[in-house]
Amino acid sequence: MLVLTLGLVAAAPAARSLQAPPLAGRDVITGKKVSVDDYDGRVVVINVWGSWCGGCTQEARDLGAFIQEHPRLAVLGIDSEDTKAGARAFYRRYGYHHPSIFDPQGTLAHRLGLTGLPTTLFLDRQHRIVATIVGAGTVSGFDGALKVALGG
Repeated sequence: MLVLTLGLVAAAPAARSLQAPPLAGRDVITGKKVSVDDYDGRVVVINVWGSWCGGCTQEARDLGAFIQEHPRLAVLGIDSEDTKAGARAFYRRYGYHHPSIFDPQGTLAHRLGLTGLPTTLFLDRQHRIVATIVGAGTVSGFDGALKVALGG
């Protein structure tokens, strides 16, 4: 597993990759049910964020650019400890269109064992967590983690 934390990189053998727990809920923007299982057999990027989070604002443009560079990539947000109004304003401000599970109590972030936001998880095709970026990510950091998730 690859872990990027505020620019520091640590790697562990792929055999230690963890299976992502079940992640499902209602999209904060559309209200439709979304789940990581919707992306069966695909690499998935999970970005855990909140509109109140300074680091989330810091990485927003880079995350948006990364998503635009990879239009067929499955991206799922988890909007943690937020309000729907805050989330909607954030999506409008940064032009996001990917689904994001509304998690007002932070239950999913807790289930993932996260210690802070933003955190971006990269799941391989078997939905094992193979790379994690803790803190505000950059396009180059996202690209590096994606390569790990794709097996390269």
